[in-house]
Amino acid sequence: MKFNFFSKLLLGALVVFIFSNCGKDEFSPSGLTYKAHTNVTTGCDDPDDNIDLGTAVDGCITEPTLGLQVCSSLEFTSDSAGTIELSVFGTTENIPFTYILSGDNITITTITDGDVEIIDGTINESRMVLTSDDLDDNCQTVATYIK
Repeated sequence: MKFNFFSKLLLGALVVFIFSNCGKDEFSPSGLTYKAHTNVTTGCDDPDDNIDLGTAVDGCITEPTLGLQVCSSLEFTSDSAGTIELSVFGTTENIPFTYILSGDNITITTITDGDVEIIDGTINESRMVLTSDDLDDNCQTVATYIK
């Protein structure tokens, strides 16, 4: 009789667990646009390459040394693709990308002139943090984007 009671208890707990997770939608950034917020490069072999570009205003960051303004945003147009809008020197370039989402982890892949770049990060409804490594000079750049 005890076995039957504990079996039912275990089965009941399993059913509650399964149904409590039903109906929860996984986050999708589709239809959202994230604008540049911060951009910090560290760990470079040449210390002069380490730079904190400060905080962006409406997606635009002004590089402190040269006064160069760079604007960047990522628009997620579907459940697997989007466009990076990058403006430098008043010239705007739209770079298509694909992405894979796993929980709050995101992997973005771009292909420009045959060069493949893969950027990993995290994302939620309000913020995205992307990390890229430059193996040639050991720099790591962390870029934060906000919705």
